[in-house]
Amino acid sequence: MKKVFFTIIIPVFNSDKFIRKCISSIVNQNFQDFEVLIINDGSTDKSKKICQKFLLENPTKIKLFNNKRNLGVGVSRNVGLKSANGKYIIFLDSDDYLIKNSLNSLQKKIKIKDYPDVVLNHIVQNKEPKSNIVNLNFFGKKKLSKKQFLAKLLEKNLLINECWRIVVSNNLIQNNKIVFKNIKIAEDVSFIFKIFILMKNITINEKKFLFHSSRLNSLKYTKGVDSALAYYVVFLELQEYKKKFKKDKKIINFLNFKSNNMITNIRIYFTLLNRKEIIKLKNKFNKIKDFKKNIVDKKKFILSIINDSEKKVVNFLKLKKTHGQNITIYCAGIMTQSIIKILKKNDIQVKNIIDDDPMWIGRKLMNINVEKISILNNSNKKNNLIMICNLSKKVINNIKIKLLKLKLNNKQILSFSL
Repeated sequence: MKKVFFTIIIPVFNSDKFIRKCISSIVNQNFQDFEVLIINDGSTDKSKKICQKFLLENPTKIKLFNNKRNLGVGVSRNVGLKSANGKYIIFLDSDDYLIKNSLNSLQKKIKIKDYPDVVLNHIVQNKEPKSNIVNLNFFGKKKLSKKQFLAKLLEKNLLINECWRIVVSNNLIQNNKIVFKNIKIAEDVSFIFKIFILMKNITINEKKFLFHSSRLNSLKYTKGVDSALAYYVVFLELQEYKKKFKKDKKIINFLNFKSNNMITNIRIYFTLLNRKEIIKLKNKFNKIKDFKKNIVDKKKFILSIINDSEKKVVNFLKLKKTHGQNITIYCAGIMTQSIIKILKKNDIQVKNIIDDDPMWIGRKLMNINVEKISILNNSNKKNNLIMICNLSKKVINNIKIKLLKLKLNNKQILSFSL
């Protein structure tokens, strides 16, 4: 079979509202050297019919695979990787779409940069920040070695966890047998950290490449046993790779950075479990072969992480002497939910939540309204305490600047991460 330049892999599950725009953005490019591999992951809506129509209209460009049941994004992407015939692999979510002429400009970039292993792309999206171009500027325009790139990630505290941000050489994937893990979420994290430590080089595509849509009902906002398990599985995997690369300090530093992020997510998702879910997670832990053998009581292990997380939050607030102040949390999301749960358990009330993202504003999170920052103009600022709950130092610093402009003082602004 003739090689194509790009293979575009799209898992689809109940996406009939978005998939037309996604596929149309590909077939309408001013570029033809590609194939599209659509994996219908047991959809029960009109997604399959829509994909079949595109297949009939573009039989030489599109292949459609149908999973017998819903197997998840990771398994579906692996189906695509097995059949991929392109020199480079592009991963799209079914509600993403390519920017006009982006394939042509990406191919030119790859050829000019002498075929790098990985390309990190300019992404625009429907949430804040609207673009990642500021972060891309940290890396410059030269092709970077693996060690140069990893060092810059650590220097700037940048987390890159989503596979739709990168385009990857198929040879790199196939030669190293890199696949997605069969977990509910964080399968991207597992895939990308392997790509970054096994690649030789990477370049930046500063031209707008794709539009990514974030939705509140997407998997990354899903709580529960499978999500909690997924982050712990990736954490264990990171520990195994630390053993493999123990003599490479640059890679070890990067893997420690990723491990710390997984620990934070483990704390968040474990904290949100109820009693029944804790038992279910314990039973799933018993089936993990590489789970630490010296941890005999899995339930106690889970509860210890939850208790440590609670102590961390409560002790932090005690240290800051926050008693009697109105607590507002800045940034909606999963971490905020876990912190609110801890605060409620300790009879500490959160007055409201603030977020800059239109996706959240006007909604309720844990029965608390999500408001615009302007709500602070109508409150007694002297008695306000703002907890910024975010993993990004850059986001935290930007929020602090906004709050200081509203004449809150530094003592009223706290940044916190589990």
